[in-house]
Amino acid sequence: MKKQLYELTVEEFTRLLLDYEEEYTLTLKSYYNDSKDEHTLVGTYEQLCDATITHPQLHQQIEDTLFDYRLTLNELDIYNYLEFTTKNFNTDRVKIVLDEMECFYLLTYTEDIDSKVVDYYIQENIDIPYLAKQDYTTNKGKHFTREKNTIPNYSKMRGVVYPFREYSYHKAIHLLKSKIEINKSSKKALISTIPKELDTPKAKELLNQAVNKGLISKLETCYRWNDNTDNPIQLQAYFAEKANDYLDLRKSNKKTIWKPFKQLFGIDTTDRKLETAKNDYTKIYADFTPNGCDEIDLFFSELNIPQ
Repeated sequence: MKKQLYELTVEEFTRLLLDYEEEYTLTLKSYYNDSKDEHTLVGTYEQLCDATITHPQLHQQIEDTLFDYRLTLNELDIYNYLEFTTKNFNTDRVKIVLDEMECFYLLTYTEDIDSKVVDYYIQENIDIPYLAKQDYTTNKGKHFTREKNTIPNYSKMRGVVYPFREYSYHKAIHLLKSKIEINKSSKKALISTIPKELDTPKAKELLNQAVNKGLISKLETCYRWNDNTDNPIQLQAYFAEKANDYLDLRKSNKKTIWKPFKQLFGIDTTDRKLETAKNDYTKIYADFTPNGCDEIDLFFSELNIPQ
């Protein structure tokens, strides 16, 4: 049975993302005189179609009643389906869809796949990787006893046996979670005010041009970062760094002033996510140049604001 994109259930959509077709069970009963025989067929849509090709009536029934998973989704299809299903990313609906997708992934998909990858490792005589887990048990005041347990690193094994299989699923999950964060930030921004450091003619013009460039959007008296990549917090931090230099906001110790930009984007001023985004990056790379920073560099290089 063919379905259009928006006709898919959340489970069918999730299965398509994971390339994990449903296995159907058919019970066939045959009668001859006083005897009755039962036969059971188990398989995917395509397997059952192939198995019944010599039985036109049964074959047609399968085609008419079971979902044909031979449907390819591209990145735009994924976005459009989630946007449609959540009614333009309504927060409550996003949470419902997110919960349903993650429950299917954890309770159905991984339960089955993890047993298969372990079997594969055993059959191929490959050492199973283990993930160390430490349990901390209080023992007499402030002392702790550490008990080390090991569990198989299923995620790593899935990546070896089924490389890239979960990419589209995790992309969709990231999109839903980012929409929840954006909605949270938007609500905070509506009740916040422009920080005094950015309430200057030069800073206001910078923000206006950033809006025109599409980097940010204005929400009432505050702003929202527009980036939809995998590293929006890193790019917000990078923008804050460049703006610190352009607006000459740094203190005598040359440290970046983060608080105004947290207020600007509706981030709790006690939250260190901007600082952490930069620090985590520079632990790996010498210079803070996250993916996508070229667009921000170009924006600041083209700025022409009278002093």
